[in-house]
Amino acid sequence: MSAARAGRYVDGLTAAVHDVVLLIEDGQLVGVGGGDELFRWPATTLGCEETDAGRVRITGRDASGAAVTTDAEVAQALGLRGAPGATDLMGRGRRRRRRLAAAFAVGIVAVAAGVYVSLTPLARAIAFHVPPAAEASLGRGLAAVIETQYCETAEARASAEALASRLGAPGTELHIMDTDTVNAFTFPGGTVVLTRGLLEKAEGPDEIAGVLGHELEHVRLRHVMIRFVRTSIMTALWQASVGDYSGLFVVDPKTALDVAGLQFSRDDERDADRGALERLDRAHVSHEGFAAFFERLQAKTDVIPAWMSSHPASAERIASIRIGGTKVDTTPALKAAEWAALKDGCHKK
Repeated sequence: MSAARAGRYVDGLTAAVHDVVLLIEDGQLVGVGGGDELFRWPATTLGCEETDAGRVRITGRDASGAAVTTDAEVAQALGLRGAPGATDLMGRGRRRRRRLAAAFAVGIVAVAAGVYVSLTPLARAIAFHVPPAAEASLGRGLAAVIETQYCETAEARASAEALASRLGAPGTELHIMDTDTVNAFTFPGGTVVLTRGLLEKAEGPDEIAGVLGHELEHVRLRHVMIRFVRTSIMTALWQASVGDYSGLFVVDPKTALDVAGLQFSRDDERDADRGALERLDRAHVSHEGFAAFFERLQAKTDVIPAWMSSHPASAERIASIRIGGTKVDTTPALKAAEWAALKDGCHKK
């Protein structure tokens, strides 16, 4: 009840009926008449009964038969039993708070959904405004974290760089990482890492050419930087929401390893595959090795490497690689000696 209400009061001692103004203060019903406070009854001591439509009689259990007749809204505001449509005052407050909380939660979800939907376009816009030199510096810092795990010989690196040059990316920095994991990934700025496990599983240089072409497209399209910015924004939002700003600008070993496991969107993967095939065509390298490598890994291990993730589904990717076939005359991606040096680069270190 937000305003004073009128009532008719009897004191239980005389037959006199007094016109009073009723107020609710601190959980008490207060009656004022003739400029004087006639009663102050705690709500917990009151009883209530309906008299006619919209009117109630409120009695004070400890007031010797005193009673006041007034609008039902007064009883409802006090949360008295017997009031028409009466509700518990605290219950009303709780329900109001629940409604506010629900509205707030809906608002938060709506804002979060909006942020999530706009996150990739925002990250893309930011990434393309990062100077290439700054991106390369970030990539070198991340790559340095795992450099103790590189295992390539000089001959192996030379073969990898020759393959990158043939695929249209001369000057690309390449490394071989000493791990059984079948993977290839790139750091921001374009440092590409092939794993020993990848080279051991490959049966020819054309297979590695397809994988490397795919990674070079991630570099050209700045997919890694976009994902890196996107992840950084999400981390910053989360840490800011819990009041922890200590890790916003820290690059640690886990960050470098996270780059190796980045998951790209379906569109990013399709674009990288499409660009890889164009690189293979320009280099006069067959598409067959790229597709065959995917198929063989699936058949033997039923495990899909990170660069062959389900975005889009691997079967779809293999089919898209094979569509149309190679449109140019081809030669092996590397000479036999170069391929031998690359494949065994870790073993001979």
